[in-house]
Amino acid sequence: MIEKLKKDLDHEIQWLKYYGYREDRLKLDLSKGGVYEQVRSIGYTKRVIPLDMRCIGALSYEWNENTNTDNLKCLNERRNGADKLSPIELWVKLYPNEIEMIYNKLNE
Repeated sequence: MIEKLKKDLDHEIQWLKYYGYREDRLKLDLSKGGVYEQVRSIGYTKRVIPLDMRCIGALSYEWNENTNTDNLKCLNERRNGADKLSPIELWVKLYPNEIEMIYNKLNE
């Protein structure tokens, strides 16, 4: 399941690089969580689609205090920032020492 999370993480980073404002990505604070509350959609369409629906749609992972790499559960539900996290948000919770790596990938 960790391989699926890595694949989803890379996919989400690519979408955020394409659809998220660069200025917002540059000042993003991943330690605060709430990636989609900090980055605005560039809005290529007539109506602005929420960035979390545009990037990952219904892709989220279940989160609780007992979550680890052995018991990851992928959900087909929209993330809510509390117990349903996007791949980036989950990765930061599981590997807080890799925040800089994600930040660099988002802004390369």
